Amino acid sequence: MPKQLLLLCLWCIALYGVETDFDYVVVGTSPLSMFEALYKRCEGHRVLVVEQATECGGAWKSLTICGVPNVDLGCHEFGQDLAVRKFLEEYAGCNIICNAPLSCQSPPTKEFYPSRGCYELIHNLEYLLQTSGVILWMNCKLESLFLDTDREIAEVRINGARYTTRKLLLSNSSDIQIENPGVRDMYQAKVQTYPHLYLLIEDPTLPRFTYKNLGVNGASRAMNLTPFAGLEGTGKQLISFQLHKENFLDLQDNYLEELKKQGLLDPSARILCKQTYIYKQVLLNRTPLHQLGESANKILEFIDTGHINHMALHLERWKRVMKPWKNAI
Repeated sequence: MPKQLLLLCLWCIALYGVETDFDYVVVGTSPLSMFEALYKRCEGHRVLVVEQATECGGAWKSLTICGVPNVDLGCHEFGQDLAVRKFLEEYAGCNIICNAPLSCQSPPTKEFYPSRGCYELIHNLEYLLQTSGVILWMNCKLESLFLDTDREIAEVRINGARYTTRKLLLSNSSDIQIENPGVRDMYQAKVQTYPHLYLLIEDPTLPRFTYKNLGVNGASRAMNLTPFAGLEGTGKQLISFQLHKENFLDLQDNYLEELKKQGLLDPSARILCKQTYIYKQVLLNRTPLHQLGESANKILEFIDTGHINHMALHLERWKRVMKPWKNAI
């Protein structure tokens, strides 16, 4: 071994205690997970992000629906936190606009949204990961992990190969298997399904809403994705519905009439295309991990990715080391 490489290895061992393949392994690519991976990398750590899907974003990923590309999965809110808005503009390069339809002369809301939907945010974050030196493995599943509490490291199996890391960053929807004896048999993941119905609608009028809580006929909420999918001025509108159960996926005519009844669509509106998408999410069960004691807390980090507004808790920390978008690209 060359002397320089030996000295580097000794330095790493002295700094981190145990030599590992990575300093951090981040599971999943929700926006908050991607921001946190960037933060760890800007601090100088060796970061691997593992995404089991073929596209980034998790619940914020984009789909091709009814022939329309880069459509948001589901119905999302970005809220009205001005600090979050400014951060997304300055550090993620997003063009943020008012989340209100053009038909409103005086938008009744201060809520905002990326001009091209979630695709804009995820696309920009993926670019930042790649240019910052974060290693991103797509279509790779973190199949299982073993927490070596004696050495305070985690051993993870990814697509059949094993790697070591000082820290493992998980979200509440991380789908993993625990190898540690006693914990493995206790661990039972719970799968939550989120059925979505998309309707491409012919409507000669401008969109009259963007986000709407419905609570009728099995639909919890609806979102008019027209402004964010490049459909304005086409005479077509694309609306997504989040449903309670899969057996409501065939009620498209009911939802069309409900929107007409509420004055959210023109009376002449008709359905051109229907498509469904069921998003499945694994709810991480942390209880068995408590059996490993406090040592496990030194290896595992958790980040709440449930809502985009949760990033408000991390903004000041991220901004201390991250470069603004204009300096990073």
